[in-house]
Amino acid sequence: MKTTSKALAVSAMLAIPTLASAQYIANVGWAPTHIITKNAYLDMAESLKEASGGDLMLEVYTGGSLIDVRSTLQGVSNGIAQVGFVTGAYLPSDLPLNNVIADMAFVADDPTAAALAFTEVNFTEPKLRDEWQDNGVLFGGGYSTPVYKFICNTPVETPDDLKGLKIRTAGASHIRWVEHMGAVPVSVPFSEVYTGLQLGSIDCAMADTTSLVSGFRIAEVAKHVTELPMGTHTSGATWVMNPGFWQGLSAEQKSVLFDEFAQAIARMQVDYEQQADRNLELGINEHGVELVEPSDELQQALAAFNEAYINTLADVSMENRGVNDPTDIIDAYLAAEARWKERLAEVDRHDTEAIASLLKEAVYDQLDLASYGL
Repeated sequence: MKTTSKALAVSAMLAIPTLASAQYIANVGWAPTHIITKNAYLDMAESLKEASGGDLMLEVYTGGSLIDVRSTLQGVSNGIAQVGFVTGAYLPSDLPLNNVIADMAFVADDPTAAALAFTEVNFTEPKLRDEWQDNGVLFGGGYSTPVYKFICNTPVETPDDLKGLKIRTAGASHIRWVEHMGAVPVSVPFSEVYTGLQLGSIDCAMADTTSLVSGFRIAEVAKHVTELPMGTHTSGATWVMNPGFWQGLSAEQKSVLFDEFAQAIARMQVDYEQQADRNLELGINEHGVELVEPSDELQQALAAFNEAYINTLADVSMENRGVNDPTDIIDAYLAAEARWKERLAEVDRHDTEAIASLLKEAVYDQLDLASYGL
């Protein structure tokens, strides 16, 4: 779905409300209870309305009721919605460079630092910024899930335990790891994981623990969580914006919108971490979930894989994703992640205002609002 942002901006203007109405459409494919939906869409829309004095109002469509997850990129570029959540892993041919950076999340050990670094490089790296605009949208911000673990209907403690298991994966990095360990990657929407675990079409999901009780409730059918940290998941964008929508905003409205994006990212990341801990506790206490300690052999296998993974990612990306050498953006992401770890070490990791302030100062306030997206 490649086209020019200028052409899409012209066509999309026809579908965009006038500033007098100030009522715009936002689309997110997840259910209203999902952490991303709640923090980045429903709560953000309320705070945006208040912060703008009613000048900016978003009518939020959730759960694919307007546009499904796989079609949101095109739907926003075409002006069906002005703002939307995009899962880049579903669009590897449209967003190959974004997916290269998303692949880096497999070795991330700090979800908040990963989210803020992912946000930063998608704004600041020209190749990534241009990729969004080539698809007729503008990037607005990123996210990261908590750390992924094996959630299974059978205990996974050793490398041998993984052999032959059918494991739901969420991206190329997961597929490489699962295949490396002799398991079988399965690509299905997470909404189908419960049934898959229940019926045996999958044995495990690589997922964070927020899925155990709230939302997907897979603790009802999967009773074993292996405490093996396998990175996080960053993919696509928390928000993409229609270019005509963005260009039609005043400078003050753009500033207010980006301020609310920064606040929402901070709230979302703090909520993600708290919900991950809470869901694991509820899974253990109310659903009989058992924690499985990975063997030294399994931990060593992951460490060796991670080292080789980083060293070969550029070459593998060129071969599998058809991109030019992405070493520069990989290095940019790693440098950004290191900077964010240093910045976050200076604040309370549960203080959303402090995290949002850091993000605004380091990223959003550095953007030229007048030229962004042109």
